[in-house]
Amino acid sequence: MMDLVTLVLACSLYADNSIPYAMIQTGGGNNPLQVSVDNITKRFKEESAATQYTQQQITQNKTVNIGLMQISSQWLTVFSVRPSELFRPCKNMVIATQIMNKLYLQCQRLAEHNAALNVQTCMLSLYKTGNAQTGLTYANQVIDYAAKHPFSVLAEKARDPGMLAAAEPQATA
Repeated sequence: MMDLVTLVLACSLYADNSIPYAMIQTGGGNNPLQVSVDNITKRFKEESAATQYTQQQITQNKTVNIGLMQISSQWLTVFSVRPSELFRPCKNMVIATQIMNKLYLQCQRLAEHNAALNVQTCMLSLYKTGNAQTGLTYANQVIDYAAKHPFSVLAEKARDPGMLAAAEPQATA
């Protein structure tokens, strides 16, 4: 897999690359074969095992969060994507950032009627929980991480790979 900064630069469709980068870092991620069900995260070594587990959970009508950006299985039909495709890091990021853009527009419409609504926080909460309020802790964690680790600095350092290894923070659990 390519390094995370390059992956974000190549595959993110979201305007602010700091946000998807922070989502991966704060989600304990940077593991494309990660699957979460009922707040229990499993990390697989083989795509086939991750796909099989994911399919089993979906068959049991569970909501599964898949891959690098922890995409909810609720989006599979909306974006006509198979779970196995979401274990490919770039595909996962493309779909995740499409979801984020869709939710951002939804939150902008909500903000027209509620001036106090923060569109970015709303989007992240919806992405994580499907609700504009119940995912606020997650949203604030991502926004705080993004503020403390500006992606533009990492992208600049990516031009000098020796500098990137020293500058890129380690994933948090």
